[in-house]
Amino acid sequence: MVKKAGVFDPEKIRERITPATTFRMQAEWMIAEMKSGRIVNKKTREPIGERTIDYYSGATEYLNSVVGDQPLAVLDNPQARELVSRMKQETKSDGSSRFGGSGKTIVEYFRVFRMVIASARSEKLRPLYSREWDLAYIGVPQVNKRKQHRPTLSGDEMTHIVAQARGKYQIGAALLAGCGARISELLALRIEKHVSNDRNTLFIRQQRGKKDGLKDRLKTEAGDRDIDLYSSLAKMLDDYIGDRKEGFLFQTRNGHMLSPESFYRNGLKTIFKRMGRSRVRFNAFRRFRESVLLASDARQCLIDYWMGHENPEMSTRYGKQLLENPRYRKEWAEKAGLGFELPQVSEPQMDLSCATCATNSSKQACGADA
Repeated sequence: MVKKAGVFDPEKIRERITPATTFRMQAEWMIAEMKSGRIVNKKTREPIGERTIDYYSGATEYLNSVVGDQPLAVLDNPQARELVSRMKQETKSDGSSRFGGSGKTIVEYFRVFRMVIASARSEKLRPLYSREWDLAYIGVPQVNKRKQHRPTLSGDEMTHIVAQARGKYQIGAALLAGCGARISELLALRIEKHVSNDRNTLFIRQQRGKKDGLKDRLKTEAGDRDIDLYSSLAKMLDDYIGDRKEGFLFQTRNGHMLSPESFYRNGLKTIFKRMGRSRVRFNAFRRFRESVLLASDARQCLIDYWMGHENPEMSTRYGKQLLENPRYRKEWAEKAGLGFELPQVSEPQMDLSCATCATNSSKQACGADA
């Protein structure tokens, strides 16, 4: 009976003699350690990205509202079951599930819940609160990928989007769908450093940070790459750049780097709304580009290289030789094509804003009112 009660269990003893720490206290400590760089990515040993930390912060904010004031020592399978059950039952004002129908958000929040508890360690870095989580008992859902919100775009939709966008937003939308760069990578491009003189290649070497500023550390090691452009897209890019020799490819009037929020709000939001498409963001463009490449006969290692995906095949000797051959890459950029049509007539590179053409900055005066 004494043994069953855990009297001689070193882990139980350690839990009981450790000063009481609540989930909220530990969560705040964990987020602070991530921001300082003292807690790093276990796989890459690199600091955790800003966007990931922001996600963890949002998750712990919700978790604190449920278990924040409970000591870590009492949080075990029964409490985890209550947490998951509550997440499954919570709804929005319109009656829909707060955490979606696929189960992915619940799984991710439960993962953060476990991370916070596991982050409490002794001076010798041993877990203070070891747990054996019974996922079946807890009721952690299986993620239904078919129900995940992963919007896609068709070729006709992309043709329409590029035709309706204006100025920098038009070439921006064309590049997002025609080269597969992430929005954070696209907005960080500088003409003098990251665009080839013939406009046929983009050199991805940095990205825009979540808050502001530039980061030379990309999302993955594979993110450092050269993206070769289809000839008509390269011509469109050359017309857009014109005589400019330096500066951000997409910038404000003051020469500052654009934010993803302003790019979406001023350039794409109204177009998507008129199309009847809701909750479509920048990743839809990357999915479109990858679908076009997969429909071609391009080698998988080349597709992964252009898209910036981590792939063991890319480290093979022969695959790497192909990727280091610009002529080979450019040939396949032509063969793969864009998958959508670019405007035939060069549009004036100007910003517009009104009730009927609101695709650009509201600070500009509408030509119809001039």
